Amino acid sequence: MIKLRNLHFNIKILHHDLSKKSLTYLERAQQEVPLFKVLVEKLTKNFSIQGKSSSTLHHYTRCLSHLALYYKQCPTLLTLEQVQEYLYHCQQLHKTPSESFFKHTIYGLRAVYKLYGKTALKLQLPQIKRHKDLPVILNQSEVKALDLILPFGL
Repeated sequence: MIKLRNLHFNIKILHHDLSKKSLTYLERAQQEVPLFKVLVEKLTKNFSIQGKSSSTLHHYTRCLSHLALYYKQCPTLLTLEQVQEYLYHCQQLHKTPSESFFKHTIYGLRAVYKLYGKTALKLQLPQIKRHKDLPVILNQSEVKALDLILPFGL
């Protein structure tokens, strides 16, 4: 019985070691980039105090970790030219860069610059164009026509 338990325990340890994932970008940046862990801790405390969403914090820190790993330097130490070069790199790397990744990188940088009092750099980041499409509003006859087509609703 004892041998069986030890075998089962050894199999569990082996399975745990095999199922271990590689590090995330955030974990890598915190290990490899000096001062990045401090930045994430400050940003986390700031977001908590201000009642901001943990998912927003997650997205910002994930995008900032990509930037930090690209230069192997904390984003607070980068020049405006380095940030712009990175943003250009992202656009060239992906012919259609993820709009949300781009936005989260810029908004994350703005949050960091605000936290560290770097307002001059914050003002020089590119503006993100917002779509100004108006919602489609149906008139009464269109609503009645829909009611005839979909009598039980959606």
